[in-house]
Amino acid sequence: MGSFSNRVVVARRSKDEPYEWLSNAYDAAGDAAVEVGDADVLVRHADGAGVLMLVNGSDVRVLEVTIPARSNRQAAPFAVEDEIADDIEDLHIVCGPDLGGGGELSCLSAAR
Repeated sequence: MGSFSNRVVVARRSKDEPYEWLSNAYDAAGDAAVEVGDADVLVRHADGAGVLMLVNGSDVRVLEVTIPARSNRQAAPFAVEDEIADDIEDLHIVCGPDLGGGGELSCLSAAR
């Protein structure tokens, strides 16, 4: 994962609570400082940094979907849509490595 100096680790307990994040900022005692704020504050703080988002496992669904060749990233949301009752516009879909020639693709979906 590389150096932590240019990374922000983010967590959110629920959609109704603010984001919490840990970066390379330290408090007066030299301990890593946990910061809290809404999405706008987080985006400004994380600008230019690598972001690692921690999500509750109960909010994530792991799927394997079959998609046509040469359209993995574009086709994944539509392939996932058939497996999930939620509207794909309300989901954040992340896919594993590109298969190049189509086939099965592992995807994670979580409510935005």
